[in-house]
Amino acid sequence: MSTSPVSLGTVSDIIPSSIIVPPVDYTSRDYASLVNDMLNLIPSYLPEWTDRSPGDFGIVMLELFAYVGDILNFYSDRIANEAYIGTAQQRQSVLNIANMLDYTPHGNVAASVVLSFTISSPSGPVLIPQGSQVSTMLTGIKATIFETVEDLWVYGDGISTTKVITSNGLPNQTILMDDPSLPYPSYNFTGGSEHQSVSVGGENWPISAGNEFHGIGTDKLYTVINGNTIQFGNGINAAIPPAGQSIIVTFIPAVPGTYVGQVNALQGESQIGEGIGISDGTPNQQYTLFNTPVVDGSIQVFINEGATPTEWIYHQRMIDAFSSEGAYTYDVDANGVVTIRFGDGISGRIPPQGVLISANYMVGGGSIGNVAAHSITQMMSGITGVVAVDNPDAATGGADQETIDHIRIHAPLSMSAINRAVTLDDYAALTLNVPQIAKAAAMSTAYNQVNIFIHPAGDFLATGPEDTTGIATLTRRVNALLPSLTNSGYTGYLDDKKMVSTSVVILPPQYDNKGVRLTGYVPCNVTATVQVLPQYHQSSVRSLAEAALRNLFLFSVVDFGSRITLSSVYHALMNVEGVDYVNVNLMARNEADQSAAPADIECEAYEIPRAYQINVNANGGVL
Repeated sequence: MSTSPVSLGTVSDIIPSSIIVPPVDYTSRDYASLVNDMLNLIPSYLPEWTDRSPGDFGIVMLELFAYVGDILNFYSDRIANEAYIGTAQQRQSVLNIANMLDYTPHGNVAASVVLSFTISSPSGPVLIPQGSQVSTMLTGIKATIFETVEDLWVYGDGISTTKVITSNGLPNQTILMDDPSLPYPSYNFTGGSEHQSVSVGGENWPISAGNEFHGIGTDKLYTVINGNTIQFGNGINAAIPPAGQSIIVTFIPAVPGTYVGQVNALQGESQIGEGIGISDGTPNQQYTLFNTPVVDGSIQVFINEGATPTEWIYHQRMIDAFSSEGAYTYDVDANGVVTIRFGDGISGRIPPQGVLISANYMVGGGSIGNVAAHSITQMMSGITGVVAVDNPDAATGGADQETIDHIRIHAPLSMSAINRAVTLDDYAALTLNVPQIAKAAAMSTAYNQVNIFIHPAGDFLATGPEDTTGIATLTRRVNALLPSLTNSGYTGYLDDKKMVSTSVVILPPQYDNKGVRLTGYVPCNVTATVQVLPQYHQSSVRSLAEAALRNLFLFSVVDFGSRITLSSVYHALMNVEGVDYVNVNLMARNEADQSAAPADIECEAYEIPRAYQINVNANGGVL
């Protein structure tokens, strides 16, 4: 037998040119279509092959080829789909595309809560230091851990600090109140005179209004400067204490018998001073953090260049950093692993060779931190004198990493802004690039002023208009984000992107309550009656119907300016298994006329709707 290559002439001898081959159907990509197409080709090439039984060897080979073709087509289609944000299914593909679009998805967001610590009685001052850990009861796999965000002193039986001096009669006399010999803060000015008294020659002198001198030389007033020093006047703006008179200043930080103190805490566990690598002096170095998931906004990176580590500055884009600037950026992969990246000497400095690179960050976050009130009761840090811990209110604000669907919607918006704010849509799109912000909308109140309404990443922080605690939490978290967006030093995220002379105001979500704007969400009421089919349990169908209505108001579904339509309510209820027909009796904002006919709920650009009173009445079915 010849082993020489088959010539074209030989092929034409085997397969005559007169054969009519059916056109190729390029849409045949699955197993069944491929088998069918190959079977249809048999008469054209081998008319003598007439056996189509499953046991025929040729048929078996065709089916094997179709099987392989089906798999190859599946993976080639998947590869193509992963190249587009609208069709990508793998999180890493979506993250890669979002990065190309200059969008930073948010990771886990830590829930916040106010903790109440109780110390023993009687007791002197007790310190609950920053980073003290508490947790819920051990349930399931592990407890949910929270850490305090600042030092808390609970003063117990009461303390006071008294300073006594004799006036020298000179202008602008001062009394330093700090006493470094005491283990607890001996002075903490709170802006008024609630905790302190100042006596000159036996006469009480009040603090000047606004803590600023604005009177005349006979006004017997004082101010507090530098947060720790009492200062008197100069005879022009306020009186000078006469020479020889006794000046007595008494400061009482808490009334006697204060055995309970409150402090804010975040869900998660801090990793302090984690050594992530030794610099090799090359450009574009990168190092990964050891633990996951990392709480958004908690990362600090330090370079040990001298006697003490120096904190370097985070940049969302390394290209924004100067060549002399100690800067870093980071990205997060689909598994939550954080990679810290440094500059190349042109955009950001290169860490010097041989120096230690360390990081502080918090591990945790997510919706698991939104625990109920009175569930955080376990002390994990041993603190002498503390007998109990509790959370009077539920923890709020915890959120899991940004979903793929949310990224699909918001990532393309950042591309439209191209890192500059001209239109209102630009301001909103750029604001959404901040990982700690989940929703944003912009409104113009004047030609040179833009109001940006933001909602922190997480979930609804208030249950309704009467939830003052939740609304206070919402306001506090928005105010905490404000300096990073815009500030008086023009170092905020938007300050170098907005148009010159344009002022930006950051506000929490609001709702229009009969002409009065209040912080919070638009409370929405829906009442419906469903007829249950005879073979379904009435209570089960009612529960499912109520859940379907609430799903229309989920935090991940609604946004600023949302419109909840009456037709969407009917559609949601009719899709509940076991529902025969539906009648919507009420659908309105809470402040509107509840007796009016049901209608669409419309929100302004600064409003976010939230389910308030959702009621479903059920008739029929099995009781």
